Amino acid sequence: MTKKILMSLAVIVVILIGASFFLPSKWHVRRSIVIAAAPEAIFPWVDNIRRWPDWTPWTEDLDPTMKRTFEGPEAGIGAKQSWQGTKMGNGTLTIIESSPPEKIVYDLNMDNGKFMAKGGFTFKPTTDGTEVTWFDSGELPGDPVSKYFGLMMDSMIGSDFEKGLQKLKLKAEVTVANQQAQPTPTAGASAKTTP
Repeated sequence: MTKKILMSLAVIVVILIGASFFLPSKWHVRRSIVIAAAPEAIFPWVDNIRRWPDWTPWTEDLDPTMKRTFEGPEAGIGAKQSWQGTKMGNGTLTIIESSPPEKIVYDLNMDNGKFMAKGGFTFKPTTDGTEVTWFDSGELPGDPVSKYFGLMMDSMIGSDFEKGLQKLKLKAEVTVANQQAQPTPTAGASAKTTP
């Protein structure tokens, strides 16, 4: 009985290893949301790397031990943030392409180069505002475990992207609403009589 069980397990392992050769060698994650604001009003929230803690899901609330630093310009190409924490590990994110207000591309490096990816954002005007798409992709190591792990990347990272996009939507729409609520000065309001 025990011998049959071991043989069955061995067959399953061989099948899984063989099947892994047909699995994708890359992983991709993509999520989108429509924000009731113009691309010009949303773009700075993403292009300015120092504003990421205001809307991304990866903050000190998730990992109180996380220490974050910034390098380079505040926004645009070369803007960089680094972090280190017990749960979040260590990593860097650097903006490598900035095309206002249409597209942003970044390089992501985590665990000292063990996990590397390239991602970004696109901002597409729609009748209801702007469709913001957050995308990310990377190469998978050739071993079977990594190949199967790659199948879970969409569900694992995708939920974080959705949370981040929802927070970005709230930040951008509240900012636009506050700006629209400010009274517009009338033509003669600033006029003064000079003695």
